[in-house]
Amino acid sequence: NNIGMDINDISPQLAVEIEGSVLTVKFNRPDKMNSVTFERYRSLTQVFNHAENSNEIRVIIFSGSGGNFSAGNDINDFVTVVEQQGINRNHDAPAFIDAVREFTKPIIAAVDGFAVGIGVTLLLYCDLVYVTKEAKFRTPFTQLGLCPEAAASYILPKMMDHARAAEWLLLGEIITAEQAQSDGVVTRVTDAPLMLAFEKAKVLSTMSPTALKETKRLMTFDNETLCKTFDEEMKVFSTCLESEEAREAFKKFLEK
Repeated sequence: NNIGMDINDISPQLAVEIEGSVLTVKFNRPDKMNSVTFERYRSLTQVFNHAENSNEIRVIIFSGSGGNFSAGNDINDFVTVVEQQGINRNHDAPAFIDAVREFTKPIIAAVDGFAVGIGVTLLLYCDLVYVTKEAKFRTPFTQLGLCPEAAASYILPKMMDHARAAEWLLLGEIITAEQAQSDGVVTRVTDAPLMLAFEKAKVLSTMSPTALKETKRLMTFDNETLCKTFDEEMKVFSTCLESEEAREAFKKFLEK
């Protein structure tokens, strides 16, 4: 991880590299379908803060290893954290989403295989999302007795309309790459998403950082509503977490 001395103790679940002005973050836990622990959220937030303050880094690329993007939260880790301290608005996971939301430079995602939960909501904050035709998307919050997070309940209906968003958020169904593209979550379906991501990152690196930063800011002009939604979601999310239904759902999930 030759990424400068200010990022120490990066989680081994992440492979972080800098090539020219492009920083790549690869979710590196293939045996668990790149599911996310709270340790990894903390490391990711560090990486984003570093990249935001670096004059050299112009673009971030996200990808996954082992044929999947990310299966979402590590349910075991999640249950442990919830039992120990509960989850609030400033917890490691929402703090990471805030770091991504406030990031002023372009973010590109290269997705293969499964993107679930946070693996999807993260994409809502990426500027370009390139995926293979085998990619599959799912936000199974309701199936786990939970509500959405990361302001997905605001972003998805606005992005694709209520009727489409209901399949993602109410039913939590598996969505194909093609459908995700027509729903506006995916930029392009391609055979080589990571190669395309690098290609576009290089193009972006030659552009005026100010022009990119301001364009990105203007494209997310409703940041205030978005933050309010996120705050509200986290309140509801915490309440849902304490419900009997959520406990049952988690137990069932872990017994699989």
